[in-house]
Amino acid sequence: MYASVMAMSTDPPPAVMGHRHGRVPREVRHKQLLDISEQIFLTKGYDGFSIEELRRSAGVSRPVVYEHFRSKEAIFIACITRIWEIYETSLLDSAANVHTFKDVVVGASDAYFRTLESNPRAWELLNNARGINVTVDGELDRLRELSVQRIVELGKVLTPNMGHERIEAYSHIISGAAEDLGRWWSRNLDIPRSRIVEYHTDAILALAGRFADITDSV
Repeated sequence: MYASVMAMSTDPPPAVMGHRHGRVPREVRHKQLLDISEQIFLTKGYDGFSIEELRRSAGVSRPVVYEHFRSKEAIFIACITRIWEIYETSLLDSAANVHTFKDVVVGASDAYFRTLESNPRAWELLNNARGINVTVDGELDRLRELSVQRIVELGKVLTPNMGHERIEAYSHIISGAAEDLGRWWSRNLDIPRSRIVEYHTDAILALAGRFADITDSV
């Protein structure tokens, strides 16, 4: 975590990932601001976050912050989007070795819970984001729908006879059940991830009808 820099300090701002102040590449500065923002949001919540604290902790001026983000809301959305993109990457990686709809369910489940396990504090931020305001809720809906559509596309390729409506319904169930189970698991992290994945996939596949290739005959 980055150390806070007092507003009246005469010390030079700290280096960022080896880059001296004034020579920090834009993408490095962007990541630094997001890292610090995520910690402030987790510690103080959305209402307790301030641009002033962010800029002091980063050792930059307010204009530098606004070069990257137009508002506190934009910073928060960037934080939750970054968290979700980690899951998206994991989900796409899992798609490389799928051959049946069961593989899709297991792969999506493992990707979700593996990402949650790797950074439970970040997912706490994501889970507590609902209800902050209409814009944030809309972004959460957009991110979730993107992930659902990833699962839909895999299902359409692997089970073309299932029918779009059934594939889409199962995809929403996979996503929604994972989110709810993930919230429960975050309070019971002594349970190994493998067992959580097993619970999730068993429930989805039982609902689908059988533990094999799924077709319209289900």
